Amino acid sequence: MDNIPPFSLLNKIILLSLILISLSIFSYILYDRLRLIFLGKKAKRFNKIPLRIKTLFLYVLGHKKVFAYAYSGILHFFIFWGFIILAVSYIDLLGKAFFLNFKLPILGNNLIYPYFLDLRDFFGILAIIGVILALMRRFIFKPERLENSKEALIILILIFLVVSMGFLSESLRYSLEKNPANSLSFIAKNLALLFNNFPKEKILLYYELSWWAHLIIILGFLIYIPLSKHLHLITCPIAEFFRNLDSPGALPYLDLEKEERFGAELFSDFSWKDLLDLYACTECGRCQENCPAYLTKKPLSPKKVILNLKKELLAQKEIFKPLIGKAVAEDEIWSCTTCGNCQEHCPVFIEPLNKIAEFKRHLVLTQSKFPKELTLCYRNLEVNLNPWGIGYMEREKFVHNLEINIKNKEASLLYFAGCAASFDERNKKVSRSLIKILKSLEVDFTLLGTDEACCGDPARRTGNEYLYQNLAQKNIQTFKNYKFKKILTSCPHCFNTLKNEYSQMGGNFEVIHHSVFLADLIKEKKLKLFKKIPQTITYHDSCYLGRFNNIYDHPRQIIQNLSSGKLVEMTHHHNKSFCCGAGGGKMWMEELQGEKIYIKRADEVVKTKSQIVASACPYCLTMMEDGLKEKNIDER
Repeated sequence: MDNIPPFSLLNKIILLSLILISLSIFSYILYDRLRLIFLGKKAKRFNKIPLRIKTLFLYVLGHKKVFAYAYSGILHFFIFWGFIILAVSYIDLLGKAFFLNFKLPILGNNLIYPYFLDLRDFFGILAIIGVILALMRRFIFKPERLENSKEALIILILIFLVVSMGFLSESLRYSLEKNPANSLSFIAKNLALLFNNFPKEKILLYYELSWWAHLIIILGFLIYIPLSKHLHLITCPIAEFFRNLDSPGALPYLDLEKEERFGAELFSDFSWKDLLDLYACTECGRCQENCPAYLTKKPLSPKKVILNLKKELLAQKEIFKPLIGKAVAEDEIWSCTTCGNCQEHCPVFIEPLNKIAEFKRHLVLTQSKFPKELTLCYRNLEVNLNPWGIGYMEREKFVHNLEINIKNKEASLLYFAGCAASFDERNKKVSRSLIKILKSLEVDFTLLGTDEACCGDPARRTGNEYLYQNLAQKNIQTFKNYKFKKILTSCPHCFNTLKNEYSQMGGNFEVIHHSVFLADLIKEKKLKLFKKIPQTITYHDSCYLGRFNNIYDHPRQIIQNLSSGKLVEMTHHHNKSFCCGAGGGKMWMEELQGEKIYIKRADEVVKTKSQIVASACPYCLTMMEDGLKEKNIDER
């Protein structure tokens, strides 16, 4: 580069001043926003560091969850990696401005550097392609979940200008070099040919102008990031690193004896991770697109809950005012079925479900405000230890005439039947059939009978943590009075609560769902199926079995072994399965707003043209039956 004069002292002073001023403004804005995070409560997110580091490679650098949507995944990957490589090249650019012989460590090696320039150009092209794809997606093929904003357009234009001005500046620099053809930076080398007939003085002028313009755009971009929604460029990797590594089916534990405030009314009631989530939202709308409440025209949109909370946080600063009724409406809170779809599909592991759960806790425990139907549900749980309100002494009647002994204090397997299997007529058939299988295989098992209480799921999912903990403590103490190796459950809600949440209160037990238990017996050829079902079957994934506990294959393995017909998947299946509408305590509440969730799911059943719909959850079974009845096809 001996044809290009080195930077003068004055230029270096101007350059250094611009950099320091820009970094100062950037740092101040960033601090002013992110300091609010530390007003939140403590959260245990510093465990399992090796796994968290792995998260950065898989989900940040590798875009594992982003690629769940191919088009947006590809364009985001192009832009992301284009910027990573270009950022390194900008260090090289600024280094050479101050020190003519500056070289990047390792990459500045004479053998490696030309290939690095090639790599930079390649990813620069990918970034431009990514910008074009993003513009097409936003303004031509725009999905409903995306909202066009001035900020998004400004960011895309800035990205395009940064990359294109970099190419222009490099090409002009190569035009001034003695041997530009020796360079392996193929973009700049070829663009430099356009300036072959230009006078050297003009090329030098254009080079200096483009260099400074490029720098000003970069510094302007830097300042704009914390002012815009693209603050998530900084906060996303942090949020992903501190993601929840415990079971997604476990709500945060509330210590009723130590906490002075229950649930969340103010921002200070949330954890710092909850507040960090507000800044990490990319506004992609994947949570909204998969939310059964939103898709059935309920007031709730997980995306808007997060964005409205962020807007309110920035407006309130340290002066925290009540959020319910302002940033989030009560109708939104009670529309949530706790299906987990929002958290499952968020590419940056934001947790809307936990925030809604905290709002419910506040409404129930502090304000005693909840849908009127829950009054009866709570009373039934308190008096009869089940949400149906049937006398608890009736709990063991479903096993009459099965010739089994109950309340054996020692057995290999403890069958926790659950309320639905004990009191609901249709679900009694499931529990009785399972017991017959256990008997035929001579499995050493026992039942709790009247010693069993509701697992507490209906209370916890509706915010009544006090009632939940009373029920949980009763069951945990009962379990400790028995000797067993495993707990077997039929209900995914019982399974999830016993497996993932009782441990928060010292109840550490090995729990297995009957679908896994039976599938393993079939695989081991201990359970033989002699009669094949010829009909076509479709399987409905329970939210609490699937998304919260990753059990998708075992129920399907049973169906495939049981049926000579075909297993047909619904439009939404596996981790995209559509909720039946009964979760989050909605089983005990009226669905008064929008469309009925279970009817929308029944529509998907009809589209499969299957003859049987199978479920591994008593709530789902009830809701699917209701949906098919309302469609007048239950006889089919």
